[in-house]
Amino acid sequence: MDDAEQLRAVMRALVERRRELELKQSDVAERVGVTQQQVSKWEAGASGLPLESLQRYARAVDAHLVITVTPTGVPNAHEAALLDAIRVVRERVADERKIRHDRGEPMTEYGAGVLDGLDQAWLAGKRATRLEGES
Repeated sequence: MDDAEQLRAVMRALVERRRELELKQSDVAERVGVTQQQVSKWEAGASGLPLESLQRYARAVDAHLVITVTPTGVPNAHEAALLDAIRVVRERVADERKIRHDRGEPMTEYGAGVLDGLDQAWLAGKRATRLEGES
């Protein structure tokens, strides 16, 4: 995701938050100290948005802007936590499969649904971290 895409993703989240609060662009403009036209340009991506202004916009919609710097190739906190959770669940599924095998119980895809869910959670986590600008 390039810089412009990351900024658009952040702005989409802030606009969504503004709408959740049922605020108009003019309400945000008043809180930030700019014109409604400037807020409109920011939201449309037609105007550069300095970090300071982005932070003020976030505060105006009762949100926190969190920026994380992570070296390329190193899992960020979200990815690390998700990887750890996946590891634990996979170990538990493997343990349960062994127990069932030792008991002579059928092994009909025990845990397959759980593992599919983990894979979907991993993909969702990856999408979320890309939206946050952490890849």
